[in-house]
Amino acid sequence: MLTTDTMLTMKMFQGLAIMFDEYKEYPGWESYVVPQRDKYGCIPTGCEILLRAAKAEDIYPKIYDEFQEKFDCRSDKQPNGVDTVPNDFDTVPNKIKEKYPDINFKREPSEKHDKFTGKDKLNEIEKLFKDNIFTLISFHIPPYPPKDAPKGTPRAYHTMPIIAMDKHNLILFNTPNEIEGFNPHKHLMLLPKNTLVWIHDNHEGGNDILYLEKIKRSETIR
Repeated sequence: MLTTDTMLTMKMFQGLAIMFDEYKEYPGWESYVVPQRDKYGCIPTGCEILLRAAKAEDIYPKIYDEFQEKFDCRSDKQPNGVDTVPNDFDTVPNKIKEKYPDINFKREPSEKHDKFTGKDKLNEIEKLFKDNIFTLISFHIPPYPPKDAPKGTPRAYHTMPIIAMDKHNLILFNTPNEIEGFNPHKHLMLLPKNTLVWIHDNHEGGNDILYLEKIKRSETIR
């Protein structure tokens, strides 16, 4: 279960890294991660990080100008004109694609289904990471409501990019609101792989992952 004990400072992280079995970092992650400017903007922030890792500015030089604000779907209205559109792994990438048609994000699983287990999710994450594909993961965060909680019970989710992993753990970048003096090494979180599987299999929602498949026609991001 996640607790504040899983939060790492860079000093702790460096000390633990030498004990990690089969440890590997995503190359250059420190230069791609950015602060999250809105409390509820983890998905637009995550998409910006994926694009920075793919060097999208080489194709779209001004793409990051107010990116998180422009692609926050909560300012949009549903067809009924009343309810707002949520930020999720469909709405935010779709809004980005409206502006930049050649940018293709991919969500796994592609459709919601009960057969995508926590182990399936972990296997897909490990495969993408092995191929150096920067990936966002979504998961349910504490406090966890009881299993028999009525439908509509408030739940909390977070989205973070994976910046490193070893045989037993994921190291995530916990997107901060820190703007001044931003230091990415201060915002790392250790998530045991078996904990991720347990969260997925025992708590609804936050079960998918997102990565950048293509950024322009016929050019696959790797």
